[in-house]
Amino acid sequence: MSSSIFKGWSSRKGRFYNESEANSGAKVIVLGSEITKSLFGELEPVGKDVRVYGQRFTVIGVLKKKGAELFGSSDDVSAYIPVNFLRQLYGDNNESLVNVIVLKPNKGVDMGAYKAEITQKLRDFRGVKAGEIDNFFINVFSGFTDLIDGFILNMKFGGWMISGFSLLVGGFGIANIMFVSVKERTNLIGIQKSLGAKNRFILFQFLFEAVILSVIGGIIGLFLVWIIALILTNVLDFEFVLGMGNILLGTVLAGLIGLISGILPAITASKLDPVEAIRTGM
Repeated sequence: MSSSIFKGWSSRKGRFYNESEANSGAKVIVLGSEITKSLFGELEPVGKDVRVYGQRFTVIGVLKKKGAELFGSSDDVSAYIPVNFLRQLYGDNNESLVNVIVLKPNKGVDMGAYKAEITQKLRDFRGVKAGEIDNFFINVFSGFTDLIDGFILNMKFGGWMISGFSLLVGGFGIANIMFVSVKERTNLIGIQKSLGAKNRFILFQFLFEAVILSVIGGIIGLFLVWIIALILTNVLDFEFVLGMGNILLGTVLAGLIGLISGILPAITASKLDPVEAIRTGM
C-alpha cells in the first residue's frame, strides 16, 4: 500500500491518495463517512466510481467517522481530490479558486522567525525581487486561539465567582453540621473530659472531623468535574483537561474551608464544662 501524503486523517477503508497521484492530478477521491453512506449505503465503496466536476473519480478510501467538531464542521460530509486535478481543469490563475498552503509548525517554534522564513521561501519561489511587495499573504491562525483563550479566561472568572459562593454556602453548611454534632455529643464530650481529655484534644478532634468532611465533599466534586470533562471532550471534540494542579488546588481549598468552618464548633466543644456536659446528656 502506498504511503499517504495526508497526515492527521485516518481511513476506515482503503487509503488516502499518495504523492504520485497528487502530483499527476489522478482522478481518485476519498470520501467522508456520511457521504459514503448516502451514495453507497451498505455497498462496498472502494473501487466504485463517482462523478465530480463532470468527471469520473474512483473511490480509493473512506475516512473514519469523526462527528461534528467544535463549531459544527465535520469531515464526515467532505470529499478530497488531488489539487492538481483542479489546476488542470481550471488553471492556476482562475479567480474563483484560491491556492492555500496550510502549515503546522512544531511545538515551541518561534512564530515570528517561522513566518519570516516562510515569507522568504515564497518570495524566492515566486521570483519576487527585493523592494517589491509580496504577491501573497500569510495568515497566522492566532485569532482563533486568542478567542479561545479569552473565552477560557471568562469561564475561569465566572468559575471563581460561582466557586466563591459555593464555598461560602458549603462553609456555613459544614459549620451547621459541626454545631449539631457538638450538641448531640455533649454528653460524650463531658465523659472524655472527666477521663482526662484536654481541651486541645477536643478542639483537634472536631477540627479533624470538619476537615475530613470537607475534603470528602471536595473529592466527590472533583470526580463529578472529571466525568463532565470526559463527556464534553467526547461530545464537542475539544479536549477538556482536569490538571493535577487543579486537583491539588481543589483539595487544599476544601480542607481550608473545613478548617475555617470547624473552628467555632470545635472551640465551643473544647470549652464545655465536663460536669454540665454530662448532666446535659442525662
